[in-house]
Amino acid sequence: MDIQKMKAAEKKIWLKTEFVDIGWKRGQESPFIFTDEQRVMQVLLGIQSNAIKFTEEGGVQIKVKIIESKGHKYLEISVIDTGIGIKYEDQDKLFKLFGFLQDSKELNTKGIGLGLVISDQIVTEFGGKVTFVSEPDVGSTFKFTFRLSDSEEEEESKNGK
Repeated sequence: MDIQKMKAAEKKIWLKTEFVDIGWKRGQESPFIFTDEQRVMQVLLGIQSNAIKFTEEGGVQIKVKIIESKGHKYLEISVIDTGIGIKYEDQDKLFKLFGFLQDSKELNTKGIGLGLVISDQIVTEFGGKVTFVSEPDVGSTFKFTFRLSDSEEEEESKNGK
């Protein structure tokens, strides 16, 4: 994460993190996540890196919260930027292999269009999903979720351990 802070500082944009409605207090057992820390960080860093890359003014905010959907709890991480946004006609290309957007090639000189595909596969594998909304010249919000359970024992019983 320090590298991302440095990249944001070099571009003179802000980078903030906010924890919202986490739902547990210090001393309570925290929810158990159905993934590993490396996968969460891989997805977060990939999406955050894109947000920083495509933001020239303003900044990038990370919001972390716990949501409930269809009787399950999820860790939801949102990456919100004030970047260039994505043209409506290009939005369906984002989660496809080599879905490189031609309009962004001067900002994305090293990208080959795999990051979001891999992130989506990781999140889906762990029972979550990746969604986004974007408005050209305004910015984008990417959200991804990982399913939570109440305890490690609950996870182990579901996996037959």
